[in-house]
Amino acid sequence: MKIILSGGGTLGPVTPLLAIQDTIKRNFPDAEFVWIGTKLGPEKELVENREIKFVTIASGKLRRYISIWNIADIFRIFIGLFQSIKIIWRENPNFCVSAGGFISVPAHWAAWLLGVPSWIHQQDVVVGLSNKIMSPFAAVITTALAGNVKKFNKRKTFWLGNPVRQEILVGNRERALQRFNLKPNLPVVFATGGGTGSMRVNQLIIQAVPELKDVCQIIHLSGKERPQDLVDRAVRHFSEFYQTHQFFSEAMADAYAVADLVISRGGFGT
Repeated sequence: MKIILSGGGTLGPVTPLLAIQDTIKRNFPDAEFVWIGTKLGPEKELVENREIKFVTIASGKLRRYISIWNIADIFRIFIGLFQSIKIIWRENPNFCVSAGGFISVPAHWAAWLLGVPSWIHQQDVVVGLSNKIMSPFAAVITTALAGNVKKFNKRKTFWLGNPVRQEILVGNRERALQRFNLKPNLPVVFATGGGTGSMRVNQLIIQAVPELKDVCQIIHLSGKERPQDLVDRAVRHFSEFYQTHQFFSEAMADAYAVADLVISRGGFGT
């Protein structure tokens, strides 16, 4: 059995697919996977750490407002469609799975054209435009929230809940103390803005850091796509109790395990 997973740009549509991949692999050890993702998104490291074949395609975003970029992105979507047809023809998967994101739109269109069944998963309260576009072509739709079932074709939509990676649940406090060089007798605050980071969360943490000496230790996940000038300056001045990281893969579980308090934005997966 071979399955194509698609998603990226942010980790929102990525982490539930990794949880689904865990479950499939556990029940079907011989299953093979191919991941269609973005060229610059944070998903590549997580995917390749699992030894999943990673390929990229062109894609565009259809904005819900007037923008000249919409015209350019329409061409990118069709380029991505032809690239996806080539990938799906070559890989010959049994089915395709996505949890949203515009990188998945051309892939799922291509799957439909080639007669490959697809499954889309809806996480958020508000249905994203990409899932709205893909849903007519999907064989199965699942939702994280029971109330969202009614927003799709009820004959093929099921309430699943939101898959969570098992690795997130097996962090170890003692290992984390060593990994992050922390003092065992001082509380730990873990601040995260999600896979790509949050400018506002970063600003709030930096503002608070000078007041927290001898109060707690801070692990700050600042995000690859956010400016690092402020956090780098804070590290230079407060490195004895404040540390910053742009991205976590396997270290995320330990960061949760060692934290006495987690500060985050309200992303669905987080």
